[in-house]
Amino acid sequence: MPPNCSIPPVSLVTNEIITITSAMRKNARWAGSGVAAILGGVGNGDVAGRWGLRGQRGENNANDNSLLNGFSRLRSEIADCKGTTHVLRKRKLKQLDITTFDTPTLLSPFLAVVQSSTTTGAITSLSLSALQKFFSYKIINSFSPRLPIAIHSLSTAITHCRFEASDSAQDEVVLLRILKLMEEVMTGCAGDVLSDGSVCEMMETGLSMCCQMRLSEMLRKSSEMAMVTMVQTCFEKLKTLPLNESVDESNTQKTLEVQFAKSARCDYKIYPSRSLVGVYFWCPELTAELFQNLDPYGLVSIRELLRVLISLLDPYAKQHTDSMRVMALRLIDVAFEIAGSTIAAHPSLSFLATDDLCRYLFQLIRTDTPHVLSHSLRLISTLLFTLRHKLLLQQELFLGYVVNCLHPKSDLPKEIDPILYDGIPLSPKVRLDNSGRSTPIPIKEQRRFGLEGGNRTSDARELMVECMGGLARIPSFMVDLFVNYDCVIDRSDLCEDIIGFLSRNAFPDAATWSTQNVPPLCLDALLAYIGFIADRLDSGGTPDKYPNLEALLSQRDRKQIIIKAALKFNENYKAAIPFLQEHGLVDDAASPPSMAKFLHENSRLNKSLVGEYLGKPANIEVLERFIKLFSFKGKRIDEALRRLLETFRLPGEAQQIDRIVDKFAAWYYESQEGETVIRSSSAAYVLTFATVMLNTDQHNPQVKKKMEFSDFAKNVRGVNDNEDFPDDFLLEIYAAIQTHEIIMPEEHDNQASFDHAWTELQYKSTGAGDLTICSETNIFDRPMFASTWKPVIATLSYVFTSATDDAVFHRVINGFNQCAEISSRFGLCDAMDHIVLCLSRITGLATKLTPSTRLNTTIDIEGNGVTVSELAVRLGRDFKAQLAMVVLFKICNGNEKFIRKGWKQIFRILLGLFINGLLPPSFSRINKHLQIDPIPLEPLELSGKKQTKNEGGFISAFTSYLSSYAVDEPPEPSSEEVECTLCTKDCVNSCRLDEVSGHLISLDLKSTKHLLNILLPYATTDPTRKFLSQKRTVDVNGPLPVTSSAETNYDASLVMIFEFATCLVLRDEQSLEELGNPVVEMLEGVIKNANRAHCVMIERCFRYLMAIFEKAGKDLEQVSILDIFDHISNWEVELQVQLCSTVLPLLQKALTINPRLAEHPSVFIILRNLLKHQSTVDVVFTLVKDIIANNHVFQTTYVPLVELLDEITTMGEIGAKREQQLDTSPRRRKSGKVNDKPQVHTFPHILIY
Repeated sequence: MPPNCSIPPVSLVTNEIITITSAMRKNARWAGSGVAAILGGVGNGDVAGRWGLRGQRGENNANDNSLLNGFSRLRSEIADCKGTTHVLRKRKLKQLDITTFDTPTLLSPFLAVVQSSTTTGAITSLSLSALQKFFSYKIINSFSPRLPIAIHSLSTAITHCRFEASDSAQDEVVLLRILKLMEEVMTGCAGDVLSDGSVCEMMETGLSMCCQMRLSEMLRKSSEMAMVTMVQTCFEKLKTLPLNESVDESNTQKTLEVQFAKSARCDYKIYPSRSLVGVYFWCPELTAELFQNLDPYGLVSIRELLRVLISLLDPYAKQHTDSMRVMALRLIDVAFEIAGSTIAAHPSLSFLATDDLCRYLFQLIRTDTPHVLSHSLRLISTLLFTLRHKLLLQQELFLGYVVNCLHPKSDLPKEIDPILYDGIPLSPKVRLDNSGRSTPIPIKEQRRFGLEGGNRTSDARELMVECMGGLARIPSFMVDLFVNYDCVIDRSDLCEDIIGFLSRNAFPDAATWSTQNVPPLCLDALLAYIGFIADRLDSGGTPDKYPNLEALLSQRDRKQIIIKAALKFNENYKAAIPFLQEHGLVDDAASPPSMAKFLHENSRLNKSLVGEYLGKPANIEVLERFIKLFSFKGKRIDEALRRLLETFRLPGEAQQIDRIVDKFAAWYYESQEGETVIRSSSAAYVLTFATVMLNTDQHNPQVKKKMEFSDFAKNVRGVNDNEDFPDDFLLEIYAAIQTHEIIMPEEHDNQASFDHAWTELQYKSTGAGDLTICSETNIFDRPMFASTWKPVIATLSYVFTSATDDAVFHRVINGFNQCAEISSRFGLCDAMDHIVLCLSRITGLATKLTPSTRLNTTIDIEGNGVTVSELAVRLGRDFKAQLAMVVLFKICNGNEKFIRKGWKQIFRILLGLFINGLLPPSFSRINKHLQIDPIPLEPLELSGKKQTKNEGGFISAFTSYLSSYAVDEPPEPSSEEVECTLCTKDCVNSCRLDEVSGHLISLDLKSTKHLLNILLPYATTDPTRKFLSQKRTVDVNGPLPVTSSAETNYDASLVMIFEFATCLVLRDEQSLEELGNPVVEMLEGVIKNANRAHCVMIERCFRYLMAIFEKAGKDLEQVSILDIFDHISNWEVELQVQLCSTVLPLLQKALTINPRLAEHPSVFIILRNLLKHQSTVDVVFTLVKDIIANNHVFQTTYVPLVELLDEITTMGEIGAKREQQLDTSPRRRKSGKVNDKPQVHTFPHILIY
């Protein structure tokens, strides 16, 4: 590889030599030295020898020294390289390429200057600059001879650089050049041949510069930047290392001690205070064999680098400042960002991350120092991004702490509809769990970890929320929590808790106890959670790779039962026994084995209560079974006691303690199977008591004079079957208790307590396994969303009502759409109903009272009639309500079959729009099964009936005249009200209600049943129900309007419900068969109570019944026709006559299908009543004529028919006489229209008959 410089390489090297030697000669130390290094000549002795002269023996240039001589020799040796013109001999020499020149020889004089303590900073800086040029210009490259040895010498020189300190600024320039050179070596070709020792020394040098507070801020930051580059290079190389490591995590440090022969600090002479840094690297001893065979650096040095960086995080190391910790946090973060997944694949590195690193981080996040907390949380996020499958219990510990810190203790805001924040948890489940023990740590014992939450500053809360937001952007983060924690019995419900606290903190009022950034951050995290579920809707995945879904959900259900059982036990363990038996947690008889198993396996029980229960005399058998569930084989007695007392707290009574210790000692001795120095259970009993006393003595601050080992040995003298325990055995127990207290639950909060609790967590981690990552499947999304949709939808609803920013509206609307899509895909009807409920409440149209139409005014706009109403104006003024309405019907469009109770709210809106004339005409296409006119909003003239002249015209006119003064006419609408009405109409058109109505008609039978179950109660046919009013009183969760007064005689909304229900029944034969009866009963109720209903409503109900009757054909069970005839016969005669055109066709169709219906008495009662009015005689006669013509006369109907015809005949004679009188009247004659023949215009068929 040729050098990449324009100047000949040899000339460049020569120039660097001359520059350095000239600078040296300017110093008084070398002022009288020779000029060989500058001229390139040789010393005096060499000249004499070459020319055959004896020379001056014993005299040489005293002023020349090794540094200058080194440069002189180098000039002589490179003189023969290609590119030089200096030839000493006339004989032809073989020229060498500079790139093939021996690398250690080339670097030797420069490195001597760097290591010399007699040079100044300026000279050292020149030498370092020259070295950097050699690497930058590729004069030294990967093909240079003996490069590993040269690089090792180089790293040794720059990491042990010594020079005379003069000016501090100049000195820092030297250090900066050292950093740049180390960075060049690490990242360049030389990095491939660096040894483990060289890397360790260079990293130690860089860290020392970062940590020296006496250096300038600029140099320390430059050092940190260089360290970032070098750390990045190291961990990039980690990706290329083979994964054939077989390092036992428990012996990792021991392995390293074998690999690294000795520990050494850098002898950085210019900084004698460097020992304060506390940075210790293991550096290999450079033996002759190692010097000849320098292997490239690998896992050993990388692990050592990671270990040193982690050691700087120790919060209890007083020599480490916060700035040092921040620097270490940044470097470790870079390492895991580069090679986090690769670190997890190497057991020795993974062990460091899961143990020491997490232990220090979980203590650092307690600080309120912003920069330490910020970088600690950043590193935790990176760890959970890259290594969370190895951090099962550590992740639970961290997330539980964050939830407890961030979940607010304030009440929910009361200024809006409570339904909109229904489902927001007031506190996390982990706080509700009163247990005293959960995995990995007890709730009340969180003080041992220092993770009890407590009050945090607003900035700290914001940093934690940022951390949680970053984690929530991991696509499978929430589902991983659900599978690995919420569905596991001994772990927290982290998924539900995190969704709960994100939902609560997304409310705008969260800014009062945190910062203004917290609500949008939490909202973004929630929307990301919903978005990831929506993205996975079409990804099935391979179920075989994941836990069985049914087993997981069954385990989750059992977990809820166990939580309830633990709460009951913690309240009153005696009263909890029946509950345990009922749910199969213990045997029906509460046998000791099953009870002992429940106490041992349930981690949520209060430890004090467990100890109290086990100490009772009545539970002695349970105690014995409980202790036998532990395996003490191979454990020292203090270790076994420590393990036992982790599960419960010793009771206070001496007798109870005695029983527990007695059973423990007996089982401990039995489990050792003779492989112990303890010779009897009684000896174990005494030694256990002595150990408990020693633990109290050593760690009770009130005890001033601590027990010595001799005192402890004296207490157990002669109890081991009349012999003493071995001193070394007792000394081990004494040292263990003295160093590590047997921690009693909920008692201490110190470093020893934390260390022990962390050891317990690590112990549990060994059996917990790895975290299951569910990134390639959606099989767990349905149960997860089913348990978390309430707070999510509540948050979206609340934010929607309080938002003012278009970006917020866009995100929230998209969230609603995604929630609806997820709910429909998973068939979660409750979630869909709640979405409909919330959006309908935001529209303001689904209120308790139906809007009044008293002031409705119709105006003409461009040839179209527009009704200006109170509802239209109010909706047009509220942009959020319009937006919510459009979103609501967009969600409903296509998802109608997943709506159940939500129809109640939807029809409240539709009815309100309908009675105010806002429903588009296209919506009426739903009645395509009915050949009927649209429903009139006002009681118009009945179809098929001519308006008759009102008798008493003067009185009527006078009454109308007075009424115009009594009733205020609606005022003319303003231009603003007209504009609002037009906005409302545009909003309704944007809802695409025609598509919704079309989907309703095509609903499946099951969904249609649910819809009718909502509609029918609105139109109850109870006798107390009045069908007359538009003023209604309704319960919030009850059916639609129940009439309260009779202000008006017509309710168009009720007619719409009747028509809608009828259309649903008439879709097909199956709908008619399954759903026809309740609809017919509803319509019959109107017929039955016709005397209190408006004639338009009665007429349309008859038409609906006729349509159903025609569809049913001979299946008369669908229509109780005889009951209908009975109701009609009980009407007032005026009402029967008024509805004749509707009643008689129904009667005619019924008799056509079943002639025997004429035998029912109510048929002839109806016909006789109709004959009492002159206008209906012709219609009745036509019906009778059809009965006779079709031979439908029976024995029981013959006499009634004859009587009926007799009445018709009488009516005909009267009519004929009347016609004759009219014909002979003077007015008729004067008009010239006299006809001699009798004219029978009214009843022509009677004369024929």
